[in-house]
Amino acid sequence: MPINNINGDFETVDFAENRHIIVYDNIQNEEYPVHWHNSIEIVMPLTEKYTVNCLGEKYILNEREILIIPAGTLHRIDAQKGRRIFLLMDYSTISCNPALNGISAFIQLPIHLSIESDEEILSKLNYMIQEIYREYFDYNATSEIYIYIKFLTLLYDVIKYKILGNNRTKPSESDKIFEMIIKYINKNYMNDISLDTLAKVSGYSKFYFSRMFYKYTNSSVPDFINKRRIKASELLLADGKYSVTDIAGLTGFSSITTFNRVFKKINGCTPSKFRKFNMENHIYIF
Repeated sequence: MPINNINGDFETVDFAENRHIIVYDNIQNEEYPVHWHNSIEIVMPLTEKYTVNCLGEKYILNEREILIIPAGTLHRIDAQKGRRIFLLMDYSTISCNPALNGISAFIQLPIHLSIESDEEILSKLNYMIQEIYREYFDYNATSEIYIYIKFLTLLYDVIKYKILGNNRTKPSESDKIFEMIIKYINKNYMNDISLDTLAKVSGYSKFYFSRMFYKYTNSSVPDFINKRRIKASELLLADGKYSVTDIAGLTGFSSITTFNRVFKKINGCTPSKFRKFNMENHIYIF
């Protein structure tokens, strides 16, 4: 899996024309330095354990286990022997579609599916990855459609599994409430959304809501809202119509200083540098 186009920590992933997914069958024993990109990445070792460092945390994958790395996540991989599959999907195919906001909302931090605790879902996902792999390397006129649908189905199954868990077949009342809360945030992220407001919308106490929100999203309320605002700001930065100061206000940040600080914390660079990357490398978020 070559990393050729890298500027600072940012990697430009070269998708072939009219294709939005890349599959690598990787056996290279080489280091991949700290980097991030605008693609959702899936890692699955086929032989040997494989270690990936994301946001300062070490994920040790056994054979056939899966790690999903969200777009914009700083990660590093040391040189290791073995064979593994990498799948990368262009995040713009999701971010530009309002119907797919749920994927962005629920995959904001790395997700490790292990044999020890997630064996049933792993078996299903392993089979999907095999189907994507075969279709990718036996490419024909309809392959991109098939692969795209399979990739989204894979992400959907992961989100559904993480929300519903192993023992339920339909959403509970709290599942429905927190799906509604996510939709509320997606619609109102540019406004001042307080914990009190969200708890009131949910009908729960503030303490209970905070605890359950973290369970569902693996994120605190302020961090979740900030990540949603940053994703919106990336679209506006790539568009080029607005100044950085204007974008800070349009996406709900109280000041340009706060916007710069939060953007750099999440993406590893300032908004201005992100815009420069897009202009120099012709990266389009939508």
